[in-house]
Amino acid sequence: MKKKIAIISFIVCILFALSAIASSPTNYKALYEKLLKDYNNLKTENQKLKNDIALLKKKNEELQKKISSMPQLSYYDVLINGISTAQKVPFISYGGRRYVHFDSILKTFLNVGDMGYIFNDQAKRVEIGAFVKNKNGVWLSDLEYFDKEGIYSDFGFNATDVVINGKKFYKNIWWKEAAYQNNKFTLIYKLHGKYTKLQFKYGVLDFSGKGVRGAVRIYGDNELLGEYTCELYDDPKSATANIAGVNYLTVEFESLVDNGEKIYMSICDPLLIP
Repeated sequence: MKKKIAIISFIVCILFALSAIASSPTNYKALYEKLLKDYNNLKTENQKLKNDIALLKKKNEELQKKISSMPQLSYYDVLINGISTAQKVPFISYGGRRYVHFDSILKTFLNVGDMGYIFNDQAKRVEIGAFVKNKNGVWLSDLEYFDKEGIYSDFGFNATDVVINGKKFYKNIWWKEAAYQNNKFTLIYKLHGKYTKLQFKYGVLDFSGKGVRGAVRIYGDNELLGEYTCELYDDPKSATANIAGVNYLTVEFESLVDNGEKIYMSICDPLLIP
């Protein structure tokens, strides 16, 4: 009896195994279909990513073209007759051309000082040099002098060729010494006590003789308010004199070197401030 039961159990196990084997092809098919579906999904997603990459590359190329066509700012050193102007000028490159800021043109290429020009927005014009009227004061070089003393070969006002170490000034009072040595020249102005300060620059003009040196002195009612020395190829220097209550203002030029060379001197942008 036990032997029959063992044989029957063995037969049942074989039948169960055969049943499992018979059903296995159905499981592989489902697995295959799932893998195929996943593959197709990944293939679709991959193609979408490729399309996105192509679109981004196209946009990047368009942006690069736009960037290359945009204005580019660069700073250049400017040399005039081989000599650096010692200032970096901003240039903008655009459309195959180079542009420079208007202020840089005036200061670098025309040597016009900060107070040598203004923008007249109401009249839509730029006023340069002798036409400039400063709202903060009065140009001393535009006033009639009251008297003059001393020796001169020549003198004048608001000349267009006043250059001090390469820097040009259109508002100026200039003096050229006479044939004598160590001479002085003074201009006297009657101010009636209307101003508080005199601001100006001063120096020796570039076409003076070699090794020359001079002095500028400012007097208020015969009292020395300031003495300023300079020599050829010095940068123009700035000065301020307190002239509050001064009635008679005196500007004095003097040559300090006796070497036979001519000296031209000037005070530039001389602004009287009320």
